[in-house]
Amino acid sequence: MIMRVNLFNADKKSNQSTLSVCNYIEHMTPGLVKIHVFKISSQDATDEECAPILPYFFRTVESLLPPYRIIFDLTDAPQASVTDLEDLIAIGLVFVDLEGRVVISGACEWIQLHMQNQGINRFIPQVKDLHTAISEFEQDE
Repeated sequence: MIMRVNLFNADKKSNQSTLSVCNYIEHMTPGLVKIHVFKISSQDATDEECAPILPYFFRTVESLLPPYRIIFDLTDAPQASVTDLEDLIAIGLVFVDLEGRVVISGACEWIQLHMQNQGINRFIPQVKDLHTAISEFEQDE
């Protein structure tokens, strides 16, 4: 699982990250469905509370247990590099490959357009906000 993401980014020239994971929440729905919410920000990765997306997922992905219900909340990411978006897509597709479900919430118009142009929406849907993303999983109960 991790090797796929690593190979995806192996030929990138810049290691400078524009997207960081600044918060992780385990949300429990009323039906006790666990949802992993990753708050993604475009803040400087040097902030002590934030971690660049690839190193963060390399460290934490093995601690998550299936079934994977993942939300990438991009409300605080008004901008991102194409490299970071490709990394985020690759991470999301790893969970999808493992029969998980991934939803992106709160993405700005540019990020939404990039994801649509990459054809990712059929695998990783986008919704307008975190509340809507959580309700997507509550419908599975």
